[in-house]
Amino acid sequence: MTAEETQGASALLARVEALREEMGRAADRLAAAAREAAEAAAGTTPTLLDPDRRELRVDEQAVPLTPLEFQLMQELLRSPGRVCGRADLLVKATGSRLEGQRRNMDAHINRLRAKLGASDWRLQTVRGIGYRWDSKEASCQ
Repeated sequence: MTAEETQGASALLARVEALREEMGRAADRLAAAAREAAEAAAGTTPTLLDPDRRELRVDEQAVPLTPLEFQLMQELLRSPGRVCGRADLLVKATGSRLEGQRRNMDAHINRLRAKLGASDWRLQTVRGIGYRWDSKEASCQ
């Protein structure tokens, strides 16, 4: 290979690398714009439950929870969008099937709603069945 060919190949490789970098930056900008658009369209704040830290964060703010409230949120966030029956939530959160505790659980849900503040609308009551967490922007790690 001659010096001119080597120089030409090096220049070509440099242009290809520059194009790859520019494409990567463009993809990052598009992904960020898509995330911002999705958040704006959904009108929601991100909700994250971290079982390792036993912490709930709503809009990057920590929300203090009792152990039972944490268990309830964990069960609801495990299957966002799906209805969780009162009896199922009671068993999964407390390990108990006592009928008298169903209304007690409703009180815990109401306190949980109060702690969620502006995000309380995502904790929805399904009349006669149980509760559902709205599936937008929620996760349980």
